Amino acid sequence: MIGRAYAFAERRILAFETMRRGRRHAASAAAGPVVISRLSELPPLAEGVEAVSFDVFDTLIHRGLAHEAILRKTAGFARLIAGRAAGEGAWSARHDFARAAKARMLAEGRGDEPALGALFEAALEAAGIDGAGALAARLVAFEASVEAESMEVDGQAAETLAALAAAGKRLVAVSDMYLPEAAVSALLERAGLRGRFERVFVSSEAGWTKKGGRLFPLVAASLGLPPERILHVGDRMEADVAPAQAAGMRAAHLLDRPRLAAREAARLAESWVPAPETRRARLREAHGFAAERSLGSPEALVDELFGPAVGLLALRALTHARRSGARRLFHLSRDATIAGEIAAAAASAHSWLADPPEITELAVSRAQGALLTLGRAEDMARLAHLLPYLTGQPPSAAAFRAAFGLDGALPGALERAEGEAFVAGIEGEAGALAALLAPARARLLKHLEGAGLFGEGGAVAIDIGYSGTFAAQLSALFMAEPERARRIDFLFLLTSRHVDMNLRRLHPALRLLPGVALDHRRRAGRFAGRNFAWAEPFLADPARGRLTGYDEAGAPLFAPPMLDEGAAAARRALRERLRARALRFIAEFPGGPGDAEELSALLQRRIARFAARPTGAEERALRALAHETGQATVTAQAPTRLVNPFRIASELEALRLEDRWIGGSLRRSGLGLLALILSDAPERDGRADPRAPWD
Repeated sequence: MIGRAYAFAERRILAFETMRRGRRHAASAAAGPVVISRLSELPPLAEGVEAVSFDVFDTLIHRGLAHEAILRKTAGFARLIAGRAAGEGAWSARHDFARAAKARMLAEGRGDEPALGALFEAALEAAGIDGAGALAARLVAFEASVEAESMEVDGQAAETLAALAAAGKRLVAVSDMYLPEAAVSALLERAGLRGRFERVFVSSEAGWTKKGGRLFPLVAASLGLPPERILHVGDRMEADVAPAQAAGMRAAHLLDRPRLAAREAARLAESWVPAPETRRARLREAHGFAAERSLGSPEALVDELFGPAVGLLALRALTHARRSGARRLFHLSRDATIAGEIAAAAASAHSWLADPPEITELAVSRAQGALLTLGRAEDMARLAHLLPYLTGQPPSAAAFRAAFGLDGALPGALERAEGEAFVAGIEGEAGALAALLAPARARLLKHLEGAGLFGEGGAVAIDIGYSGTFAAQLSALFMAEPERARRIDFLFLLTSRHVDMNLRRLHPALRLLPGVALDHRRRAGRFAGRNFAWAEPFLADPARGRLTGYDEAGAPLFAPPMLDEGAAAARRALRERLRARALRFIAEFPGGPGDAEELSALLQRRIARFAARPTGAEERALRALAHETGQATVTAQAPTRLVNPFRIASELEALRLEDRWIGGSLRRSGLGLLALILSDAPERDGRADPRAPWD
């Protein structure tokens, strides 16, 4: 509470103080001999000259972010895709390495503006980063994209350029800029201004800056004009007006004091090192998270929880694949299809996510994956014990057929046996049952082979979560057939305590990483639920029912969805909203070093609270959505129920084993204060968990 009060006061002091200093800075700014406050005042000043050169940034194009904020975002992105050392290298490239490179160039007479790509490459090599050249190119592309997304075109730029062109003036753009000329031209193209310019001069490629006094003579020589026949306009006295006049050109000083005050205030705000709670508040505001509150509609749950969470999972998968050198990214269907679609759309939309792994669907289920464990006939007995877990039914011939999509009667007396008698009878018919399941297992393997699961190189698999059952099933196959083994990292949106049990059963080539949005290792997530039926309506593909098997070519076969048209339409609309929200989250995500961990921790706290301590409005919002998995049983019961206090231990265990919303059940149990104790207390809103899996 004290921290939040301090952050509240700090944010207001910060806003007031930076605005005050910004206005003072603007009021004291020196003016050039010829001053204009708007670009529309420029054409009359161009009488008697043949060419007009324009500064680009803060003259034709205004930055929406402070320069230091852009540098911080680039360093944060480097850390996100290549680790802490890369982030520190990218930051030092813009500071220590830039100063050293500039001093070296001046001493050798080669110029005073190093290229950004060369700075990044040198700093990353010094940090010991493999593939420094390729990563440097990605950082340059990322920074150009940040500039493009944050820029605002001056409202009078197009009209002023048109008027000068109509008067027969030659127009060029001249920028002191660390990005390459192609990037600056692309920004002007995006602004709709590039076609007006005969040429774009950029200091990073010329090697010399305007501020250093050597770029303007190069501009005049290139145009073939005497300097006095050129008018330069720019916003900075020291980089535009003074050096242009020193080179013999005429100069006009664009001095918009209100805009200068706002720009200086933004710079000061960015240089302020805020308290942790202030930083988190900034992140919440930047990414559209409202203050913690009850989310009483499916749309609010998508906007505040599931959209950002799935966006984070997709981004984590793409960056993890990049850092681990994975060639393929698998998304497990039906639940994780939406995450795979979002990852593909994000990689296509953002140049900084270029060169993604091949994104492929794996259609698997608990039951179909269990076929991978049948390396020997004696494995059949273990499979029979899994039937209640796979189907929710006691062991029987009907449950066996339902689990594996079989037709016809089972051999021997198994057709009439149930429960333990069915399990006991498996031993005598193990060979016959294994032969009966062999075609289904062969079709499953054909599907996995066709998807490239057994190819060379590393891979990443993403799923909504739970406990890593498929990884454990795949591990049994790798143990039995080592030639199929391949390094695969499993990423989950949500993980439960049972993931630790599966971790002990894994082949060395397989690795389970903790949940991105709900981590079973964190105290708040420990008792949030054993399964996550509450997540299914938001994530599972409403166009597909249960996976029933595969055809002869290995293509997956799905049952029709168990949703009426109205429920299906509502789920489709919710899915599109989730996709749009997740993609917006990814577009806004790259920030400074540590922002990834902070946002991950913020989402984990929110989802853990929702799962373990839902409000009444949240329960009603969830019950309003149709469930596809276990539709016959889930719709017959509310996700909560009253607990008999005289059988408290067995009742709680039953709740945990059933497909129910555990925290909601406790809230509605009638147990009062005891329910709060059992549902676990909220985790303190501390700094990001150092175990967050981003490094």
